[in-house]
Amino acid sequence: MSDLLRRRPALHRVHASRSAMTTPIPGAGTARSWASQRARGMLVGLVALLGYLAIGGCGDERQPLFSTTPEQRGETEHQTILAEIALLANAKDEATDAQASKAYDDAKTKLISRGSAIENDLCEALISNQDWGVRMGSIEVLEAVGTKACITTIVAALDDPEPVVALYADKMLVTLCKHDEIPAVNAKPGANGLPPLPGKSDHETSIDAGMKRWSAWHQANHAALRKAWDTWWSQNKDRVKID
Repeated sequence: MSDLLRRRPALHRVHASRSAMTTPIPGAGTARSWASQRARGMLVGLVALLGYLAIGGCGDERQPLFSTTPEQRGETEHQTILAEIALLANAKDEATDAQASKAYDDAKTKLISRGSAIENDLCEALISNQDWGVRMGSIEVLEAVGTKACITTIVAALDDPEPVVALYADKMLVTLCKHDEIPAVNAKPGANGLPPLPGKSDHETSIDAGMKRWSAWHQANHAALRKAWDTWWSQNKDRVKID
């Protein structure tokens, strides 16, 4: 598929892409509207999001920083970090609101600059924050600063009720672990029981259609996808390096 989602220039890495299916799109409500606006309002270019090749090789593994708790860094700084995480909610409006876009980018930049010291705060936001923009933004920051310690939280996010959040979680796992549990488009179901992502029909022209396909696939398969990643991670975490 050629459904694409705008992504701003990465502060931390250039993502590889699968050629099959490419756009994360929420299944309903505000999320679908946001994703459509984000795709159509792209300023920098489009990059593939839903189709990654598992590539080999890795560098030095990321190591968590020492100061990772509110007690170690001070309550004032902790509150500042929480305020910056809250600004990730602007993700929902960044395609149509210049101020929201700047606020989102500034928050990501500040959070990424803090490194893995804020990994626990981001994981907590991903688990418990009611705003899907904050949850999605937390994944984007974790992709830059996260260590092995965050992987189980990312796997749990595959069950997120907002399909776009689950899609970003799957993308992050594929990118950092260099492994994919979803079969390629038109491939046979995997040994894990997951069916492939549906392909694009010849008469299809709408970006929203690709978004709806992911949403439908996720609704039917999110539990199996999480189980597959849980199983793979338990078997491979000791040899995986996060670089």
